[in-house]
Amino acid sequence: MIVSDRISLVFLALKGVPATRFFEIADLTGYKREHLAEVFDTSLKTFQRYEREKKSLNPQDSEKVLK
Repeated sequence: MIVSDRISLVFLALKGVPATRFFEIADLTGYKREHLAEVFDTSLKTFQRYEREKKSLNPQDSEKVLK
């Protein structure tokens, strides 16, 4: 997902990105999921539950994923 301008980035973060993006970031960067969850200040179990329930991340976590 490539965002071409800052306004689109802001609206995307406010809307919330799918929780699956968190796991994609972990896989792409090679970071352990547990460590990446600490960076987000959210438990790995929360991300797993969001993914299972097909939820979107909150705006703050969405912004971190998009950056």
